[in-house]
Amino acid sequence: MILSFYFITNSTPMTKTNTKAFTLIELLIVIVIIGILAVALIPRLTGSQATARDTARKATLQQVATVISAYVNSEQSPVALTNSSTPVALDTTSAVAILSGYGNVPTTAANSTIFIASGGNNQYVVSVQMERGQGNVAGTGAATG
Repeated sequence: MILSFYFITNSTPMTKTNTKAFTLIELLIVIVIIGILAVALIPRLTGSQATARDTARKATLQQVATVISAYVNSEQSPVALTNSSTPVALDTTSAVAILSGYGNVPTTAANSTIFIASGGNNQYVVSVQMERGQGNVAGTGAATG
């Protein structure tokens, strides 16, 4: 009796292939480092944008104050822009229509409403809410009439 054994062999040897790849630990370390950098960087970027918007708001306040000064200085007996001593939204008053002949009157500053209040004696205070800093920053567009 003859016994025969047949072995089926794989044509490739069973050695470890030399592929280059990142291990899971290496990938996790890189992700953690990127996360730490993002946490450190994001607050700085958002803060600079708020500061830029506040700078635009201050420039717009100065523009409104200049128009109010031109109005008050050109009128011998100026019409009251507002009778309210508490700030009211500039676009809800008749001041925009009155001032439009003296220059461009913006009613918003960097998506914030501009407010106007009467300070008495033909003096007006324009203000806008700032994102950074202390509350309202007011510019006085006042002159003697």
